[in-house]
Amino acid sequence: MTADFTQVIDLTKVIVAVMVICSSFITAFAIPWIKSKTNISQRELLVALAKTAVYAAQQIYDATDGAKKKQYAFNQIKQALDARNIYVNDVEISETIESVLKEIKTELNGVW
Repeated sequence: MTADFTQVIDLTKVIVAVMVICSSFITAFAIPWIKSKTNISQRELLVALAKTAVYAAQQIYDATDGAKKKQYAFNQIKQALDARNIYVNDVEISETIESVLKEIKTELNGVW
């Protein structure tokens, strides 16, 4: 009994097919998942920066200087995001400041 090993199996097509499937999976699922995680962490950072900036503005400015406090908080957040090379549009920063301020006022029963 001798075995005939002269027949060669061409695995090139199988390997190419596996590579196509893997690259499709990465494009369809992995990249969007990574991007969504980055956005969530950036959003959490934005809220944390807003809280810090709002508290700092409250300590620095008089109670009647609402516009100055908001501008100070905005500038501090923008600087911190720029230092981390994170772009967030101005409207989102302003809305986050307002949201954080509302949250703080709710926590303190409107005494702010």
